[in-house]
Amino acid sequence: MINIAVGKLIKKLRLEKEITMSDFAKQIKLSQSSLSRIENGTQELSLSMIATICEQLGISLSNFFWKLEFLSQDKAKDFWIHYNAGEPMQDLESDLINWIASLTDDQKKALYTLVHSYNRD
Repeated sequence: MINIAVGKLIKKLRLEKEITMSDFAKQIKLSQSSLSRIENGTQELSLSMIATICEQLGISLSNFFWKLEFLSQDKAKDFWIHYNAGEPMQDLESDLINWIASLTDDQKKALYTLVHSYNRD
């Protein structure tokens, strides 16, 4: 899930700066397809790559992670507001699918074990 949140934040910041994906990929010395995978949350990033991205976007690492934390908390808050109000959550299933797809095999096994332990009768 963290890859998805990081990717969404990078895309949001890039679009706020009105930088095309192609131009930004060149600035950070990646292929456009790699940047696309990053923004879609399907490619993991090293801290040094996040630092490079932040530098090109004109944002400090601490500010980047603060925004990441804020967005994550905000999304969680939105989820519970909609859930408690009984509103349909169309994006929930796709968000869960994307999040699970971004996990490593070990993380998927741990998640399965956790969920399975709650489903025992």
